[in-house]
Amino acid sequence: QGVLVGTVTVGNTQWQDFRFTVLAVSPNDRIDVVFTNDATLQGEDRNLIVGSVTVRGQQLSPTDASAVLDAGVGAAAFDGADTVPASSFGGWIPWDGALRLRAR
Repeated sequence: QGVLVGTVTVGNTQWQDFRFTVLAVSPNDRIDVVFTNDATLQGEDRNLIVGSVTVRGQQLSPTDASAVLDAGVGAAAFDGADTVPASSFGGWIPWDGALRLRAR
């Protein structure tokens, strides 16, 4: 529970794959993609778009029925208090928070 696998700074506007090695993921494990630096700078709104996450060869999508967005900074991104179905955003994370997916 609560294992940080890796971090990455996204500095581009084109689709790009980011790969992390994880020793073991079991069915129903939670995978969180956390967006921590939402901002509007010089009229540009910074957001993150996640196309999919692949675990054990299975593609998890932000549009999966179990996927949620949990808004918040720091611990609030993991508290389950301010959540919406991620499917309504289609992979777009418009604020600080976590995209929460479930491994199959």
